[in-house]
Parts: sequence; structure tokens; C-alpha cells
Amino acid sequence: MAEIEIQIEVEDISQALAEIARRLEDLTPAFRRIKGVMLDAAEENFAQQGRPRWVDLAPATKKQRAKQGSWPGSILQRTGGLAASIVGDSGRDYATVGTNKEYAAIHQFGGEIRQFAQARFVDFRIDRQGRSRFAKRRDANFSQAVTFQARTIPIPARPFLSFTEGDQEEMLACFAGFLSENL
Repeated sequence: MAEIEIQIEVEDISQALAEIARRLEDLTPAFRRIKGVMLDAAEENFAQQGRPRWVDLAPATKKQRAKQGSWPGSILQRTGGLAASIVGDSGRDYATVGTNKEYAAIHQFGGEIRQFAQARFVDFRIDRQGRSRFAKRRDANFSQAVTFQARTIPIPARPFLSFTEGDQEEMLACFAGFLSENL
């Protein structure tokens, strides 16, 4: 009977695996693309006012904004500061987006604003019909002490740093593209 011998050179396989490992060692290009997808998603959240749509503003908030000239408008974009503050970063093994605005967390996660009881002076002026009207201090005829009771203002979550399934698929596609380019 004849003997059959099969020999596989693992040297070539080892070199090929080492080359693949070297190529995949630095994922910076993939994470840079993912950061771009994340920034685009945040921008789209502001444009569409949430995905899914954010809880609408309270009627009192709309009324206040209308007086200030910023309503009708976008829910989280009275001045545009929050949307403009979104920045991203990426490196060899991460991609992040975020903001440094102090008030961002309550909009992202929701919460309560607690206002303590306080006493203040409120300024009034007398109009032409003899009625008292709120006034700015410079236009006031008199001031009156008033007490404001403590209150809690609920703020619903309006996640502006969130990702849809489509966004997540696009992030995975960034990795897939990177792998196909580097293998």
C-alpha cells in the first residue's frame, strides 16, 4: 500500500493573517465615517423635530415664544445654539458625538426643573385707561411685592442624539466598506 502525504505550509497563511491583522489594527477611517453618519443623524433629528417626532411644546411655552418672536418655529431651536454645538470626534477605536451645553441633558433625557418659592418685586405702570399693567423697571410707575410658590416643571425627553435603525445600518455599512477595502 502506498502512503499519501499532504503538507500545508502554514507560513503563507500566517503571513496573510498577519497582514490582515495589520490592516485592521487602525480603524480610524471607519470610525471617521461613522462619526459623519452620527453627525448627520443629529442634524436630521433637529430638521425633522425628532425621529420619532418629539413631544410638542406646552401651550404656555408657545405663547411665551410667540411674544419673543420665536414661534412658530422649531421645538429645540429657539436660538440654534444647541444644534450648532453638536460636535463629533473619532479615533482608532471610537466615534462619538456630543455637546457642551449644560441644558442639553434635560432635553435629551427629560426631567424636572424645580423652582423654589421666592419673593420679588414686580414693576407696573398705569395705562391710559387707568389699569395696572406689567412693565419694565424703566417704564414703571410703581412696584409691588409678590410671592411665587415653589413649582416643578416637567420637561419631556426630546432625544436629539439618537439613531434610527437606518442610521445604525449605515454605520454598519461603514465597517463593511472598510473591511472590503482592506481585506
